[in-house]
Amino acid sequence: MGKPLILVVDDQVGIRRLLYEAFGDDGFEVELASGGAEALRKLGQCSPQVVLLDLRMPGVSGLDTLKELRSRQPGLNVIIMTAYGEMDLVREARRLGVDWCITKPFDLVELRYMVKGVIAGGTAGGTAEHACAGLVAAT
Repeated sequence: MGKPLILVVDDQVGIRRLLYEAFGDDGFEVELASGGAEALRKLGQCSPQVVLLDLRMPGVSGLDTLKELRSRQPGLNVIIMTAYGEMDLVREARRLGVDWCITKPFDLVELRYMVKGVIAGGTAGGTAEHACAGLVAAT
């Protein structure tokens, strides 16, 4: 069995580079996509265990990407990355079955812990504040 694969979808090159290096150092294979359209193309070529998905992107939005991910692979583990001011987007992501999100700027150690928990057992590690329900309830 190969290394677990993470698909990072974010329009910010700095975040993609940071996550590529961090998860690569942790022994994961990492695919990068600069937007939703690229992520959906890559999904046809690879089978990630986890998708880290930015909600606010130009072109194909994070929510539109999420909807298409869900139609193609309903059980795919998705962790959304969002800013505190985007609670309307978090609510919609929850409706589409996303249970875990992390707010930007995020703590890299906590994100690593969350991803490892998802890959190890299908549930994200981390604290309750990272549950999307907790973020929505806090607003």
